[in-house]
Amino acid sequence: METEKQLREKGDIVVFDASMGKAVFVSHQWVALHHPDPQFKQMRVLQGAVRHLLSDVGFIPLDPSTEESIPWYITRCSFFFALCPVIDSPDESRVLTPASWGQRSWCRLERAVRELSTDDTWVLIRSETSLEIVGSVLGFMGGSAGEGEFTEPEDREKFGPVLKQAVMKKLLLCLKSGDFAAYRRHLNLQGVYFRRLSVEPVCNFVPGFELNSHGCASVAEFFYQNGFTSIRDIDSSGWSPLHYAALRGDTELIENLLQFNADPSKRTTRDQPKLGCPPWTSALDLSMLFKHKDAARLLIAARAKLEGGVLPSVHFAAVSDNAAGIRLLCSARCDPLAQDLFLGVLLVGS
Repeated sequence: METEKQLREKGDIVVFDASMGKAVFVSHQWVALHHPDPQFKQMRVLQGAVRHLLSDVGFIPLDPSTEESIPWYITRCSFFFALCPVIDSPDESRVLTPASWGQRSWCRLERAVRELSTDDTWVLIRSETSLEIVGSVLGFMGGSAGEGEFTEPEDREKFGPVLKQAVMKKLLLCLKSGDFAAYRRHLNLQGVYFRRLSVEPVCNFVPGFELNSHGCASVAEFFYQNGFTSIRDIDSSGWSPLHYAALRGDTELIENLLQFNADPSKRTTRDQPKLGCPPWTSALDLSMLFKHKDAARLLIAARAKLEGGVLPSVHFAAVSDNAAGIRLLCSARCDPLAQDLFLGVLLVGS
């Protein structure tokens, strides 16, 4: 089996240029230990899916330098396909499914980089005729890249710098385009992106912060970096400072905001499609959704309401497979059978 470098030297593959048309990045699982698709089962599904898409109108091994270029490939591609057919993997003694794709660390990384690019939507291919467009963080199961399954444990060290660079570029893009709500969202999700990776969130992305001698350092810097001036500010997405603090999961910051009389039960006034959050989402809901257990415990102690929005907090915990969060809510006397606004009860959980 020839490598990507060998194929390029022979002229069998070429360097893509935008003038050639549009490119597709295909994220897939390895079916065998030393070959991603030895019987070309996945390839046949991909070919069939492309034929299905167009009905109305080989494998290249990677060297380390190519692996590090994956984010560049993704940002250059107009489309991102997650190839997830249900097929047998004898080498791993299991069946590969969309769920197993969502558990693999490399697939999670590829997905995260796509969702941090200019066009954050992608296509999930389940079969030749079953294709879904995914456009939100919670539109598909999964989690942080650092919490995924690693075939090679040393790969974890590669992920941090790659994701940090992708986040930095996304933050800059948001500021340049004037999308400040998206900027705040990604700025405060860094702790989620970098979980179990050897990088720290960027805290001073916007330079020039100077602490007033009479102010609270954590609150003042948070306001400066997020463009807030008051504890009662509401941005264009209908979110308050406390909501973004809950997204970050910073207990010291949340505690300080509460001391400045932030309402622990304050709810958002608009939906947030990119996060899969309906309107009337609370800070406690967000801490459950993104598995910030300590932040959730602090909000519960501050008497945050456990119900009252479109979904009760226990539903947000279940959506993200947050078993610890569900136990915490139950210990606070949350009703595990609480109904949502549409009179639905929790049928799945952790």
